[in-house]
Amino acid sequence: MGISFLYPLIWFAAFAVAVPIWLHLRRRDETDLVRFSAMRFLDDQPLARSRPFWPRDWPLMLLRILALLLIVSAFAWPYHPDDEQILINESRVYILDNTLSHQTAGKFLAARDRIAEELAESKQNQQIAVIELTTESNVVVSFSDDRQSAAKTVGKLTPSHQRGSYLEAFRTANRLLSQSLGKTKRIVFLTDSQQNQWSDGSRTPPFLENVEVEVNEIDEQESSSNVALRNPVVRRVFIGDQAIAKCAFTVFHQGGIETANVTLLANGKEVVRRDLSLKGEPESFTLAAQWQVDPTEWLRGEITIQNDDDRLPADNRVVFSLPPVREGTVAVLSDSIFLKTALSPDIMRGRWKSRILDVGDPRREDSDDVICIESRFLQSNATRNLVRDSLSAGKGVILFIDRITPLISGFLRELKIEVNSESIVEKTSRFRYIFMEHPVFLPFRSPDFGDLTSVRVERYRRLKVADAIPLVFTDDGDPVMLQAARGKGKLFVFAFAFNREETNWPLQPTFIPFLDLCLQHARSQISVPTDYHPGELCVWKISTIENVDEVVVTADSSDEEILRQPVVNGQAEFRVPDEPGLYRLSYDDHEEIESLISVNPSPLESELRFTAEPETLAMWKREPNDREQKPDTSKVSLALSKPEILRQRIWWWLLLAGMLALFFETSWVSFRKDRP
Repeated sequence: MGISFLYPLIWFAAFAVAVPIWLHLRRRDETDLVRFSAMRFLDDQPLARSRPFWPRDWPLMLLRILALLLIVSAFAWPYHPDDEQILINESRVYILDNTLSHQTAGKFLAARDRIAEELAESKQNQQIAVIELTTESNVVVSFSDDRQSAAKTVGKLTPSHQRGSYLEAFRTANRLLSQSLGKTKRIVFLTDSQQNQWSDGSRTPPFLENVEVEVNEIDEQESSSNVALRNPVVRRVFIGDQAIAKCAFTVFHQGGIETANVTLLANGKEVVRRDLSLKGEPESFTLAAQWQVDPTEWLRGEITIQNDDDRLPADNRVVFSLPPVREGTVAVLSDSIFLKTALSPDIMRGRWKSRILDVGDPRREDSDDVICIESRFLQSNATRNLVRDSLSAGKGVILFIDRITPLISGFLRELKIEVNSESIVEKTSRFRYIFMEHPVFLPFRSPDFGDLTSVRVERYRRLKVADAIPLVFTDDGDPVMLQAARGKGKLFVFAFAFNREETNWPLQPTFIPFLDLCLQHARSQISVPTDYHPGELCVWKISTIENVDEVVVTADSSDEEILRQPVVNGQAEFRVPDEPGLYRLSYDDHEEIESLISVNPSPLESELRFTAEPETLAMWKREPNDREQKPDTSKVSLALSKPEILRQRIWWWLLLAGMLALFFETSWVSFRKDRP
C-alpha cells in the first residue's frame, strides 16, 4: 500500500517546524524578577552570558512539531493510489444513434437518459465510452473521463437532423475496444435499427472479434406513420417578358396516412395550399407548381406538409432558393441555326445576350462570359488566338467538334484533345450514361424537366481529352461531352455539332434548359453545390480573381452568425448547420449575399422501417484466432480521478490529529503557567 499526495507542494510548509525549535532554543528573559537598589550597579558590568543551546522542555517541543506536521500533511491531501489492483471486468462502448429517424416517439431522449443514468451508476471495475452517431461518429465520452461529468455531457446532447453510418460507428467502437482493458468487450447500440442503414454495410468483411454486441429491443412489426417532403428542384424560365419559377418536389408517405395538406411559400407569400388525398397513391410521387417571379431578386421558398398522425414532423419541411438573374453575354461563332435560335432574345431575354462574331475578324470583348465555337472555324489563326485568350482570361469556352483537319488536330492537341479524321462514328446512339450529379444535369433528375436518354446522336467523333471529366456517354461507352480546366477558364467539349445531321437534341424539350445551365456553369464563377443535408461537409471554392479571407455563414431567418471559416488555398471547408433551413453565405464582413445554402433532411431518414435482428450485424463478427497470444491486461492499477481522491477520508483524520495535538499543547502551557 502506497501513499500519494494530491497537493504535494504544500509540504514546503513543513519547514515551519523550525519555529518551535527556535522558540525552545532562544534566550528568554525572566519576567518575575524583584529588583532592589543594591544590585543596580551590577547591570553595568560586562558579564558574559551563555545562551542555552539545549531544549528546556522536550515533550512540549515535540508536541508542537507533531501538530504542525500533521496539519501540513492534511492539507497536502494524502490518498492511496494503489489500494488494491482493480479487476476490469468489462469495457463497454455505447453507440447513441442521433440520426433524424431516431426522433420518433421520443426514442432518442429515452436512449440518451438511459446512458446518462448507467454512466452515473457505473462501478470502478467498468470502462465506459460513448459514441454519438451523426454525420460523423464522435467520441463524446472516453474511457478515462470522470463518470459524473460524463453523465452530464451525455445528458446535454440534443436530437439532430443528420444521417450517419452504422458501419462507421461500429468501426470507431471497435478501435476503442481494441485499446481497452476489460476481460469482456461489449458494444451497446441504442438505435431505431433502420433497415436502409443496415443495408449500407452488408458487403463489409468481418471486423468484430471477441466483441459482444447488444442492440436495444426493436419491434420489427411496429407501424410508423410518416409523411415527408423530398428533393425540391426549382428553375426559372422566361416566357415573353415574364419570368416564371417552376418547382417540382416529391411527396413520401407510409403507414396508412390518407390525407395531408401541402403549402408552398415563396418570398413570404403563399403560392399554393392544397389538400392531398394519398389513398391509392404510390409511396413517392412528384408534384409541381409554377408562379411569376421577379428575376432581379433572390427567390426564397419553403414547402410544408401536415398530418396529425405523422410520427416524424422534423421531415415535413424543405427549402429552396434561386439567385437573381445576371444577364450574361455569349459570343457565338457557329453555323448551327438551332444554337443561334436558342440564344436569340426571344428565348434567352434576361439571361443571355448573344453576340455573333465576325468570321474574318473574331475579337473578344471584356463583357463576353462564354465563347461558343465550332471546330471548323479553328482553321483561322485569329480564331485560335480567340480561344487561347478567352481561356487565359478565365472565360468559358464551349467547343463543338464538327470538322477535323491536320491544322485543327494540331491546335486541339494544344488543348490536350486527341482526335483524328478517322475517328468519326456514323451510328445512331443514345445517351446512356449521364453524370447526373454534375450541376449542369442536376435538375434533370426530376422527370418533369425532361428525359435526356431520349437524345440521339447520329454522328460523333471519338475523343481523348487529358485531365477531363466525362459527362455523357453513348451506348458504346464513348464520351461525347467532357469538361476540362484550361488556364483560368472552363472548357466544355462536344464530340458532335448541334445540327440535324448529327443529333436530334435541339428538337428535344431538354435542349434550352440544358444550354442555359451549360452556359451558366461555363462562366468564370466557380459553381458550387448549394443543396446539402444537415451536418454535411461543404467545400466552398473561391474564384482566383477574388481576394477573400473568410467565409461567413448566417441564418437567413434570424441574422444569427453561425460560423466563420478561413479561406485556405482558394477554398473553405466547413460543415453546414444541423438545423434545416436557408443560410446566407458572404465573404469577410461584406453584407452582399454570395449564395444561399439550402439545408434539407436526407430522404432516407424518412423511411421508418426497422429490423430487430439485422443479418448485417452477424456478418460483421469474426471468429477469434486462438493462436494469437494476448497479454492479460484486465488486472491493473487505475489512476484515480480527482472526485475519487476527494472521497478518501485520510486527510480528515490527519487534520483531527493535528487539532488534538494543538489542544494538548495549549493545555500543557496553561497548566505550566498556573503551576506555583
